[in-house]
Amino acid sequence: SEIGHKALPDAWENETASISKIMDVLAVSKGTPIPWSLIREAVNDGLSNNLFEFTEGSSIWPCSVDEADKVGLKVSKASVKIVPEDLIGNDAKSAWESGQPTLGLIKEALENKRGIAISDDAFRYAVDQAIKTGIIASDDSLINGFYNVRVRQPKWMRHADSHLTDMEIQDLPETVADLFEIAPELEFKFRISITAEGDQPSEEVLKEINEALQKVTEKLRFD
Repeated sequence: SEIGHKALPDAWENETASISKIMDVLAVSKGTPIPWSLIREAVNDGLSNNLFEFTEGSSIWPCSVDEADKVGLKVSKASVKIVPEDLIGNDAKSAWESGQPTLGLIKEALENKRGIAISDDAFRYAVDQAIKTGIIASDDSLINGFYNVRVRQPKWMRHADSHLTDMEIQDLPETVADLFEIAPELEFKFRISITAEGDQPSEEVLKEINEALQKVTEKLRFD
C-alpha cells in the first residue's frame, strides 16, 4: 500500500507508474534509497492483493533493478483481496488509535491506505472470519447497523457455531451452567440467530411471532 497511487501520488500519473519512478519518489519520501529486495516484495504484495496490475507491454516480471523503468503498473479494477488479519494490520492502524473503532472506521482506514474500494461482501466475510477466529470481538450484534458496530482485540477468544434442533435447544441451559462451572474465569457470551422459512405468514401471525420472541428480549424480532 505504501507504493500505491494514494500513498505516492507524485509517482503516479493517470493511475499508472513505472517501478523506477516509484523507487525515486519513495526514496525522497523516506529520505533514503529503498533496497531492491523490499521494492520487489512490495510490488508482489500489491499484485497479489489486487492493488495494481501490469500495464500492457510491460517488461517481464520479476526483473533486475536495471530494468525497473521498463515495468509499468496501473491501478487494478479487480476486487481487493482482504483477509481477517488485515483488520488489525498496519493498513488499519489509524482506525485502532481510537481504542475500539467501528467497523466502518476500519473499512475507511483500509481503503484510504490502499487507495482502492473494498466491496461490502469481501469486508463482511473478513469480519465474520476475524470474529470466529478470535482476531477481533464485538459486544453487539452484527445484524443491524453493521458499520456502526464497535470492535476490540481480545486477549483470547474462540467461537463455536452450529444449527440446533428443538431438542438440542432444550439441552442448552444445562450446558450453559456447565460452562460457567468449568471455566468461571472466562466470560461466555451467546448470540442467537433464528430463521423462519416457508410461505409468508399474515401480518397478524408475524405480529404474534414477534411478541413471542420479545418475551426473551426486545432485540429479537422479524422485520
